[in-house]
Amino acid sequence: FINQDFSSSDDEEDGPIQLVVNWGWIDMNKDRIPGESIRLLCFTLSWFFTSSNRFLRDKATKSLTKVLSENLQLAPLLISYFSKIDPKIRSKVKFITMDMYPTYLRIAKTYFNNAIVVVDSFHVLQNLNKAFDKVKNKYLRKFDNGADVLEDNHENYYLLKKGSELLTKKYGELRNKKKYNKKLKAYVSERNFVDLILNIDPELKKAYNLMQEYIEFNYYNNFNYAKLEIDRIIDLFYDSNIVSFIEFSKTLYNWKEYILNSIDQDKNGNKD
Repeated sequence: FINQDFSSSDDEEDGPIQLVVNWGWIDMNKDRIPGESIRLLCFTLSWFFTSSNRFLRDKATKSLTKVLSENLQLAPLLISYFSKIDPKIRSKVKFITMDMYPTYLRIAKTYFNNAIVVVDSFHVLQNLNKAFDKVKNKYLRKFDNGADVLEDNHENYYLLKKGSELLTKKYGELRNKKKYNKKLKAYVSERNFVDLILNIDPELKKAYNLMQEYIEFNYYNNFNYAKLEIDRIIDLFYDSNIVSFIEFSKTLYNWKEYILNSIDQDKNGNKD
């Protein structure tokens, strides 16, 4: 029931699951809401973590964090509730997918010690995008001339703003078809646009190339190869001299085992 219902209904904006998630997340005074209702809300949001839909899991995580931040006394009750589940049932859990939140890992190791912990690649890429955004924002601030209209701003600011989404894609998947751009007064393709951005500064180009390295790694389907490659990538990020990327390399190092667990091992043999 959980896997089928949670994965099929969670995309409905006005559906019951989405309403529960939104109720926990909205900024409102919940003082008049009975404590028992808040407690049951926490339990329900926790069960949403079992959904195969990572977007629902992400929303439920944020919603539960919001509720618990206002009701810290419920945290021990929540852990106690799940600890009372029959150990025989918990021992049958084979995989646990999570984002890189230490508390989740501690709970998984404590109550589901037979399960393989898998870090959702979506959240790793999310962390990487945030690290890259810090580099990009540095140059947005540098070239912003304060113009209200984007097209009236500095050309480099325009490129960075307009090309933000293109920078998150694989370079090889960018389209070559050219369109006329009034600001640039030239016909440019998606690849041309990204190339213009990368010419703004060597640091920006280095950050982009490193991000592409990890995006390419994320497509690997061979555990043994990925096991070797991730160490090389960690070293590249650590030696980049880019502060946000050095922090990202530490995240990769600390969560390396669980990131590798996301590789399809059924096709490539068990890990060593």
